[in-house]
Amino acid sequence: MAFHSKDEVRKFYSNFAKNQGFRIKKMSVKCDADERQKYFSLACSRNGKHVPTGSNILNPRPSIRMEC
Repeated sequence: MAFHSKDEVRKFYSNFAKNQGFRIKKMSVKCDADERQKYFSLACSRNGKHVPTGSNILNPRPSIRMEC
């Protein structure tokens, strides 16, 4: 599969993710010496592990993170 622009990539994967029941987010961007984007990476919006930072241990807030 080939894409002609980064907007096509985002639109395709955004639609795919929406159909599967999740969303995407941009994780990182790599630029060349001329400050043009060489590549970027997308990930599930639920990736990672929740690290609680609050001090209310008895009533923790729910998290959507799923370690995917």
